[in-house]
Amino acid sequence: ETGVPENNIHVSATHTHSGPNTSAKMSAWGEPDTSFYTDIMVPQSVAAGVEAVKNLRPALFGVATTECNIGINRRTLSPDGKGDLGQNPWGVMDKEMTVMSFKDPAPDEILLNIVHYGCHGTAAGRSIEITRDWPGVMKDVLEKETGGVSMFLAGAIGECGPRCPNGRTT
Repeated sequence: ETGVPENNIHVSATHTHSGPNTSAKMSAWGEPDTSFYTDIMVPQSVAAGVEAVKNLRPALFGVATTECNIGINRRTLSPDGKGDLGQNPWGVMDKEMTVMSFKDPAPDEILLNIVHYGCHGTAAGRSIEITRDWPGVMKDVLEKETGGVSMFLAGAIGECGPRCPNGRTT
C-alpha cells in the first residue's frame, strides 16, 4: 500500500509484559490475541506507513550517545546460591543510550526522535492491563521537551530491567 519495496520495510516491536499477547505460539501469557493483531495492530501499522510515505520531506539527521542508568542487571544470587529477580549492580548490562533525531531545517523543528537502549520495558511486571510502561513515560517527556514525535527501540535487553525504587525491576 505504501509503494515501498518490501525489502525496504522494517518492523520493530518493543518487549513488554503488559499488553496484548501477539506471539504466534502459546506462552505463559496464554493464547495469542489474534484479533488484536489482525484487526488493530496490522491495519494501524499499514495506515501509519502510508501516512509516513505521503509526508516524506528532507531532514537533517543527528545522533548522540550518553550513559544511562535507567536499567540494571536483574539477576541476583542469594547467599545460599539461589537465583532470583532483583537488582544486581555488578551484573552485566549495556549503559549506552543512543538518540537519533530528525529535524526539519526550514522551520527548525524536530520531526522524530528515536531512543535506543537495552532495558526491558517491564516495570509493571506481568499484568493484563495495557501500559506503555517506562518507555512510554520517557517518550512523553522527550516529546514535551523537543516538540517532536518520539519512539523507543529496545536494544539487547537480556537480563536488564528498569531500576525501580523498591529494589526490584517490577
